[in-house]
Amino acid sequence: MPLTETDLRALLSERSAEVPLVVDRLDRVRGRLTHRRRRRQLAGAVASFVVLLAVAAVVATPHWLNQPTTPSISAPTDPPEYYMGGKLIANATLRSAGQSSTSLTFTPTNWDLRVYVKCTGPEAVLGNVWVNAIVNGHLAPTGNCSGSGSWSIDSSGSQTQWSSWGVELGKPSTLAVSPASFPVNGASPSPLPQWPTGLLIEVGVYQRVPLDQYVFPSRPAKLHSLDLGLPSYEDLMLDSRKAGANGHWTIPVTLSQFADVTAYIVAPGAVAFSVAGKQVGACNWWDYTSYDCSVSLNPASLEAAGVSAHDGDTVEVTVTASRFSDPAWKVTRREHGPDQTAQP
Repeated sequence: MPLTETDLRALLSERSAEVPLVVDRLDRVRGRLTHRRRRRQLAGAVASFVVLLAVAAVVATPHWLNQPTTPSISAPTDPPEYYMGGKLIANATLRSAGQSSTSLTFTPTNWDLRVYVKCTGPEAVLGNVWVNAIVNGHLAPTGNCSGSGSWSIDSSGSQTQWSSWGVELGKPSTLAVSPASFPVNGASPSPLPQWPTGLLIEVGVYQRVPLDQYVFPSRPAKLHSLDLGLPSYEDLMLDSRKAGANGHWTIPVTLSQFADVTAYIVAPGAVAFSVAGKQVGACNWWDYTSYDCSVSLNPASLEAAGVSAHDGDTVEVTVTASRFSDPAWKVTRREHGPDQTAQP
């Protein structure tokens, strides 16, 4: 029987139980920031997944949120030299049956780190491959190679997360990656009986760099469309093609258990949301793929951000768009039910 999403989440939770997270008030706010990345025109022969480990806390607007996008551009590589605001500091490749695993050593100088894993091969092969990641002997979140599967650990307290895996600033750490068979019926991933023909696994560790040192991908001749239809429970509030690429705007939002604001972004840039001077979420994007990011706006999430609010209150939400070189975003307000909650 195929492994359901519930089974996968339970398995990941069980496998990572030894890594407790310290969650404070800001972490809870950040935990309500849901990211979803839309993939288009997926090539049958190539699939990838990205493990995003530990995003920096939203305490105040980061310095890289308000700066204009640097004009520097880069050609694509695998793994790319620059990715999601970070620069590659270590990488390795696993490509044959003679390698049951591959490892790399990285020496971080800040806690804003990400791990990128990409699987390449026949689609029929990728659907049966699971990838284990071990940091200094500690099991990190794992994932599969199939389709466009991706996930993130948005632990905000990234120092706590990485420290629990034995990582120290200025000292070398080891990341080991090994393939396994896709788990079924809740079982743990098991070693591959044989190396699948055509399978290639690439892994990289990225560390955040200042915006003026980040190299963005080349702009395509045509951006993804922002004109996809919206569901009945979602209303357009702002469109950069009318409002402008960068600036500040205020929109009214009535609070409820299932209310949120969503930024749709198709170019590098940042959209931040604040209420009563308190930032309640920020959506940052680094390339020209299509991306959307939802921020919950219910009394509980605002209370966690230090804003007193009640169900049914109408609040003024300040939207700040920055570092865009194109009018390439829009913001909607949604009132959805539990079955329509945004998923990563």
